[in-house]
Amino acid sequence: MNRSVARFLVTLLVFLAAFAGICGSALAGVLYVLGQPSLGNGTNQATSFASIDTDTGTYTTITSNLLSGTTLANLAYDPLLGRFYTSTGVNTASDLRTVTMSGSLSPAIGSIGKNLGAMWYRTVEPYTSGTLGVYNRTNQEVGRVNTSTGAYTFQANSTANFNNHVGG
Repeated sequence: MNRSVARFLVTLLVFLAAFAGICGSALAGVLYVLGQPSLGNGTNQATSFASIDTDTGTYTTITSNLLSGTTLANLAYDPLLGRFYTSTGVNTASDLRTVTMSGSLSPAIGSIGKNLGAMWYRTVEPYTSGTLGVYNRTNQEVGRVNTSTGAYTFQANSTANFNNHVGG
């Protein structure tokens, strides 16, 4: 299994688990995913944004060229603003961006400056204004990202080792 397929499957599994908590069942609703097709030559291709109907398994491409030449990784949904947060790069310091449900990608909001392995958005107490949480793979730590600037703030050390996993 190539790295792009493995990354896609990990992201898919993470979102199924996340939507299970939101929808009440992993088999009810719509799952949104990022995908980086692989041509097998080690170059970056266009990142796609798609949905999967979790009842039927139907895959629907929303946009096949979300960002050409740069890999997007991690996807966290903000239900208050109706948009996703994502980060650029895998195994690199990330920039924060947003994606709308229709597949519009924002310019870089700011540099997170960390190699992320996971991203999540939390809206429940004590995070009523919303918190974008991230896992920093390089230092094995959990942090938060300011959604207005992309600035990273350390929160806690972790014993997790995500190594090559990307999701959130």
